[in-house]
Amino acid sequence: MKNDYELMKILEGCEYTAYKCTSGYVTIGVGFNMDSVGARDTWRKVGVVEDFDEVYNKESKLSEESSAKLFDKTWNWCKKAAEARCEELGVDYEPMASWHKFVLADIAYNTGSLKGWTKVVKETAPGIVLVEARRKPHEVMDSRVAKISHYFGYVDSVEDAVGMGLTHTKYIK
Repeated sequence: MKNDYELMKILEGCEYTAYKCTSGYVTIGVGFNMDSVGARDTWRKVGVVEDFDEVYNKESKLSEESSAKLFDKTWNWCKKAAEARCEELGVDYEPMASWHKFVLADIAYNTGSLKGWTKVVKETAPGIVLVEARRKPHEVMDSRVAKISHYFGYVDSVEDAVGMGLTHTKYIK
């Protein structure tokens, strides 16, 4: 089974040349926001060897190793946010299934917060959690959650994903 970084590369894509994301921020790797407060500090703390300004200005590319370091730092924050939200809601994080922990961290990764995601935190049935985690019924969101479902062995095909309630799914691989 692939690690979280490899799965997120599938879900998010991975670019080694800086680009503007759909929100207009300069982004690199697996969604690392170079415009965020503290981005330079994070870059330095995790030991990225490439020059921040050169990568930001597309004068050089990020390496796979540096991309993984930036992702790991962000992902660790997301996992801690998931654990904290569970604690707030009185849900024991430790015994949660790995797919459930991944879904919570993925939501934090994409939204920056787990506030308002009470049902996704408290529910334990995979089908319900995964359908609720899509954020909104939409081809991209349904297909994203279908990919997660496929990765963790809950669906084998687009038809399975649609049958689970991810009605706009177009692809899972």
